[in-house]
Amino acid sequence: MPGSAPIQIGTLPNERSFGFYSDPVRPGGQTVWDGTVHVFDLAGHPKATRAYAWSYELPDGKRRFFAVLHADPIKSPRDAVRAAIVAEARATSTRKA
Repeated sequence: MPGSAPIQIGTLPNERSFGFYSDPVRPGGQTVWDGTVHVFDLAGHPKATRAYAWSYELPDGKRRFFAVLHADPIKSPRDAVRAAIVAEARATSTRKA
């Protein structure tokens, strides 16, 4: 990320069971992502002191990479993954429309 010197401070397992968070009437929904989130402290970044990064393998064998800043409303690795899943779903539905 421009203007910052990232320092990895941890790696956290993070399973994202989307149905549990999006529909409390039907808990235990489908897991849409299960993986590891890398946590970085940022020095000198103008908007955040922390960032979260992860990737997953696409069906064609390529990797999709994500990096999300710890800035409102993102307060945890779980928030970062949730925001990325929602943004990706919205982008996919917009392309289909």
